[in-house]
Amino acid sequence: MTASISLSRLRRIVAEAGAAYAASRQAMEDLRNAKSFVRGIEARINPQGGVPGVYETKDWDREKGTWPVDYRKARDVLAEAEAAVERQNEITAHAGSLKGRAIEFARQNHIALPADLEDKI
Repeated sequence: MTASISLSRLRRIVAEAGAAYAASRQAMEDLRNAKSFVRGIEARINPQGGVPGVYETKDWDREKGTWPVDYRKARDVLAEAEAAVERQNEITAHAGSLKGRAIEFARQNHIALPADLEDKI
């Protein structure tokens, strides 16, 4: 039985894994930005002692009906960003797994990898 994998397919798998990793980094950056925005609104809503940047924390999950509109929208964006990170983490893990299996398959079958793929592994 012969085993083979085309180098174009291997390149595509490696490229998809790289793109998934880049999208994962972007999703994490979007999440950090959303968290920062929510914290900024919380600081503006709940100032404490007149010191800039110091604010009283509240358990906002109890009073959803009384949330200010801009805070509610920011929390919705934050929830969407958290969900996007979870989805992207699954996609990245799957693409990384495929990449690992493809590289392992190529090595086990003594398929020489081109230099451009060796650099991406």
